[in-house]
Amino acid sequence: MKSSVESLDPTTVKLAVEITPDEFATALEEVYQQVGQELTMPGFRRGKIPRPLIDRRVGRANLVQHAVELGIDGWITAALREHSVRPLAPVELDVTKEADPTAAEPDFEFAVTVEIAPPIDIPDISATTVTVDPGAASDEAVDAELDMLRGRFASLRTVDRPAAEDDFATIDLTAEIDSVEVDSVSGISYQVGSGRLMDGLDEALDGLSAGETTTFETALVAGEHGGSQALITVRLTAVKERELPPLDDAFAEMASSNDTVAELREDIRGQIEDRRRRSQVSQARDRLIDQLVETVEFPLPPKTLGREVAAAEAQAARTAAAQAGEQLGDEPSRRDVEKWLDDAAREQAQDAAAKLVRSELILDALVARFGVKPTAQDVLTLIGNIAVRSGIDPAAYLEAVRSSGELDSFYQEVARSQALVAALRLVGVREADGAVVDIVPLLDEQQSLEEIADNVTDLEDE
Repeated sequence: MKSSVESLDPTTVKLAVEITPDEFATALEEVYQQVGQELTMPGFRRGKIPRPLIDRRVGRANLVQHAVELGIDGWITAALREHSVRPLAPVELDVTKEADPTAAEPDFEFAVTVEIAPPIDIPDISATTVTVDPGAASDEAVDAELDMLRGRFASLRTVDRPAAEDDFATIDLTAEIDSVEVDSVSGISYQVGSGRLMDGLDEALDGLSAGETTTFETALVAGEHGGSQALITVRLTAVKERELPPLDDAFAEMASSNDTVAELREDIRGQIEDRRRRSQVSQARDRLIDQLVETVEFPLPPKTLGREVAAAEAQAARTAAAQAGEQLGDEPSRRDVEKWLDDAAREQAQDAAAKLVRSELILDALVARFGVKPTAQDVLTLIGNIAVRSGIDPAAYLEAVRSSGELDSFYQEVARSQALVAALRLVGVREADGAVVDIVPLLDEQQSLEEIADNVTDLEDE
C-alpha cells in the first residue's frame, strides 16, 4: 500500500491511498473463500468451486465490489496509523480509481478527508500560576460547623409567635390552577428559609402566625403540572424553634470522641482545613484548564464542535422539558430544541460545547507534551471502579466496553487525567494573599483512578 498525506487546513488532512494488485488480490481471495463456502453447485464440494464458475454465478463485478467493501476499513486504518493521524470525526471517503472487474489483477485508489486536532502551542507550564481559595479555617467557619453539629442534637419547642427564618413550620398546602385544585398536602414540617419546596413559600411564611392562612402565586416544580403557574394556599398550624444543646465539655464528649470543647474545636478546624486542602487540588486543576482555554488560541474542528453543540442543546432541551413535566427522547428533534430553548439558552449551550472541545483538545496536547501512555492495568482498574460504582459486574462491563468499541475512550480518559497531574506538578499554586500552596502531596490521591471513575460516572448520569 502506498499512501501520502496533505494538510488542507489546521484541522483537516487528506490521505491519498493506492492499493496495489497484490494487496487487492488478498482481499479478493478472502471474498472467493467466503462465497465458495456459501455456494452449492452440483459436482463440487463447498470451498472447491473453481473461480470462473463463481464469477459466472455471482458476477465478477459483484465479487470485486465485495472485496472493496471488505478491505476498505482496514486500508483506511493502516493509512491513518502510518501517518499518525487520529480522526476526531468519521472520515470522508472519495474513490479516485475504481477496481476494474475486467482486469486480471485489479488495483484500487481512494482518498480520505480527515478532521484532526489542530496544532496547539501549550505555554511553559512551569511559568503558570493559578489562584485557589484559602485553606485556613477561620473561627467563623469553625463556629458554623459547630452550630451544624449542635443542630443534629437539637430539640423542637412550640412557640407562640410569628414564624421566622430557621423555624420549623407545620403547614397545609393547596395548589390551584384556574380555580381547580390540582394538588394538596397536610401536616408537613418545613424549615423556613430553606428554599426546599417552592419559590415564594419562605416569604409567605415569614411573619405568619399559627392558625393564619395566606396565598401566593408560583410555578410548580414537578409532577403533572410542573412548570405551570398556580395559586398556592398555605395554612400555618404550628411554629417550632430549635433548642440547641449547650456548647460545653459534656456536649463535646457526647457528640464526638473529644473530651473538651477546645479539643472539639481544633478537631473541627482540622477537618475543615483538610477538606479545603483537597478542594484546592480540584480548584487548581479546574483553573489551570480554564486559564489555558482562555489564553491558548487555536481553531476548533467544525465537525467535532457541531457534534458537541448538538449534544449540549439536546441535553438542555431535555432538562427544560423535564422541568415542565414533559419527557423528550435521547435524540430530540431540531423542532424540540427550538421549542424548549430560546436564543439565550442555545447560545449558552453552544458556549459550553466550545469550552468542552477546547478543554479536551488542550488535555490531549498535554498528553502529547508529557508523553503519557496509560498501561492496560490502569484502564482495567478504571473500568472496574466504574462498574462497582454502577452496581454492574466488572467482567460484564468490560465485555460491553470492548464490544461497543469504546475501549480507546477509556485509555484517552486515563491519559488526560495523568497528563493533568503531570502539569499540576509544575504549576505554581497560590492563595489570594500570595501564600504558596503545595498540592503535590495530595495529587496522586486526588487524581487516582477511583476519582476518574467518579467523574466518568457523573458524565454518564448526565
